[in-house]
Amino acid sequence: MKNYFFYLFLIVLISCADRNKKYCFNASTTDDQISALYIAVSNQDSEINGNLYEQSLITKTRKSGKTPSLKNETEIENYLTEIDSFYRNFKLTAIKDMNLTEDTIIKTFAHNLGINKSFYKYDIDKNGHDDIITTGCFYWPEQKYCSFNSIALMNTGNEYVIKPLLKSHNSSLVPVIIPGNNTFLKIYNPPIAIRGYTLQKGYSTTLTYKFDNFIEYNPNPIQKNIQRIEFGTTPCYGTCPVFQIIIDKNRKAYYIAKYYNFTQKLPEDLAKEEGFFTTNLKNEDFNSIEKIINYLDFNNLKPGYSVYHTDAPSCLLKITYNDGKSKIINDYGLSGTYGLKILYALLTDLRNNQEWIKTDEIEGIRIKDLY
Repeated sequence: MKNYFFYLFLIVLISCADRNKKYCFNASTTDDQISALYIAVSNQDSEINGNLYEQSLITKTRKSGKTPSLKNETEIENYLTEIDSFYRNFKLTAIKDMNLTEDTIIKTFAHNLGINKSFYKYDIDKNGHDDIITTGCFYWPEQKYCSFNSIALMNTGNEYVIKPLLKSHNSSLVPVIIPGNNTFLKIYNPPIAIRGYTLQKGYSTTLTYKFDNFIEYNPNPIQKNIQRIEFGTTPCYGTCPVFQIIIDKNRKAYYIAKYYNFTQKLPEDLAKEEGFFTTNLKNEDFNSIEKIINYLDFNNLKPGYSVYHTDAPSCLLKITYNDGKSKIINDYGLSGTYGLKILYALLTDLRNNQEWIKTDEIEGIRIKDLY
């Protein structure tokens, strides 16, 4: 059966060459076409591993001053290292040249999509300055193989803002810039498979740059009357903050700090939490959260998402809207969509950017179906 799929894949490549096209797949390629080739070629034993550095999409690491032109890989790598010494382990690499531990079908797709360089420049956000979309590898001490990553450097004219494009580690993607009046970034994701078992089919996502981040493009956002937002996290294998944030439509907010919000130490008595707090959210923060929720088309999102690695935290998001309707999302790994990651980061940041008042816990506020 594997030989059959292999020859099927060769036929696809030969037919591409016969048509004398640069590549067979392009911006109009459908998800079904992507999945068909992925499944046909990648149904073989593979072990996914790696140790990628996972960052929040909303984290902004910047270098002040006039931005340099950054003409080659070395200049980009040196600049990244100046921004954050962590990137000393990051080497720009074209996908075709990567020594990957996972299924190399991504190399075939990069080739068919015409993505043969380690970085591309284009003014994605239409501010008059070229942004940079990169692919590369993190190489950790004594590690021979590439831990894939893809990073966008958004050029404000005065600084570059780092925007990670990889939603979670142990994954890979092919980024393709789609020029036009509204420039998009199309992300092609390969399937995730372990020992021949497909955990996730290949798919593509069209991103736009909005809310200072890359987010799934929504051509027709529908405004809903948001009545209540409930967000809570669970522990990870480490010191991930465990908390709940509840927000009413009048901007009244409640913050239940359980563990690891103010200290990296776990209390001896787990019943002793860090505190219950209340505040009225700042108008601009409340409005930003409400706008992103409405842009997400949240009612059509899946009820559950999961990364395919262990030891990650989970979260629960419940949005009550339009006179009592509700949408509940459980997300293991907090990486369900690009838009959800932005929302999670904004809600998490509320712990530190509001004027909270510690008080006795108010009965009935806490999210009950959560750790």
